[in-house]
Amino acid sequence: MGIDLKNLNPPFLIHSDVFTTMNFIKGKLNQYRNVSDSFNKLHLEFLYSLLDEKNLIFPAFNYDFPKTKIFNLRDTPSQVGALTNYVLSRGDFLRSETPIFSFLTKSKFMPLDSMTPFLKGSVFDYLYDCDGSVLFYGTDISSCTYLHYVESKYGPPYRYDNKFNGKIILDNTSNDVSVKFHVRPLGLDLDYNWDFLFGILRENNVVVDLGINFFGIKVRDISNIWGEVIKEAPTKILSKECANEVQNKLDTIGRRFLISDFEG
Repeated sequence: MGIDLKNLNPPFLIHSDVFTTMNFIKGKLNQYRNVSDSFNKLHLEFLYSLLDEKNLIFPAFNYDFPKTKIFNLRDTPSQVGALTNYVLSRGDFLRSETPIFSFLTKSKFMPLDSMTPFLKGSVFDYLYDCDGSVLFYGTDISSCTYLHYVESKYGPPYRYDNKFNGKIILDNTSNDVSVKFHVRPLGLDLDYNWDFLFGILRENNVVVDLGINFFGIKVRDISNIWGEVIKEAPTKILSKECANEVQNKLDTIGRRFLISDFEG
């Protein structure tokens, strides 16, 4: 198919929406009697044809842990796409143990037990250390959770740290865990200016187009470019309405947000 990945580095974090990348498996679905079973298999095989399977990382995020207090490595489903649940169901990928922000991999090098998903030792930090890349396979830039790693690294004043306690379950074993990361202020929507964020990546020529609804970006390029914006004007990456609301609250408080400002 002539897809050139030479300007991108492994490992590859795959954000996927397989319903917008049908063109890559066109003509192959009729090989299978059960189309629904083969759909995700064909997409995974296509990605395998481009990339070493040990270089693939899939998000398997599930945002229910703060309410349920339970994260089951085998049974808690992914809430970020059909392909990620298919990969989870196969059983041949390891799942990282981080509640909420777990990942699937075949790599023996990717960290699996970090309880700080956006800090040192996390999967996002591993991607940065490896000079890896994010591939947007049918998704747009708004799926880029890597932004939260950049925010943690550069410390904008509109987020604060919170800790969520619960249990992690693997087979018949249950262990107490505590996951800590920066969160959006309770009751305050944080809307990002994704057009601006994607535009500055385009302006810096770091977006690698790979086909229809398919592109990639090296994570260090994302970190450096977005990080500079956050350092200079933290609220600039937010939507205009959100930035105004956040700045007004920051001006009123006279410092960065603390958890006590929003949660009793």
